[in-house]
Amino acid sequence: MIYNFFYRKIQNLIALMIGRNNDFNKDLNNLIQEKNYQEIHDIGGSDGFIVKYLNLKKKKYFCYDPNIYYINLGKRKNKKKKNIFFINKSIDSIHLKNTQKKRIFIFKGVFHHLNDSQIKNFIKKLKRNDAVISIDPFYHNNQNIF
Repeated sequence: MIYNFFYRKIQNLIALMIGRNNDFNKDLNNLIQEKNYQEIHDIGGSDGFIVKYLNLKKKKYFCYDPNIYYINLGKRKNKKKKNIFFINKSIDSIHLKNTQKKRIFIFKGVFHHLNDSQIKNFIKKLKRNDAVISIDPFYHNNQNIF
């Protein structure tokens, strides 16, 4: 429970310290609007942090996370929005509906928590026209620890 309480605060502090801005989130919104995705699937999306950066008019947002604390937090923050859904599932138990809607799947800071088999099995569930975008931290040998 302590982890749940401090997780977002630590993320925000690190972002402030390294001077990271939210260009990724803004760029992601621009991409979603430009390509006219109808459904946004945020895998490992925690409490739906990226929702505040997205223009979701005429779009549906689905946030999947195995941590019930964050799913409930996201539900509370977005309870009046009828096009935002929070689903307590791990990547292994996500079942996708067969739909003709244009979809994008976002993996922000998720792949390093998964093994190759989990990623491959999920990718097999996607339709040919589904889009996937991922951004994940990694440590380079010559990189300063911060």
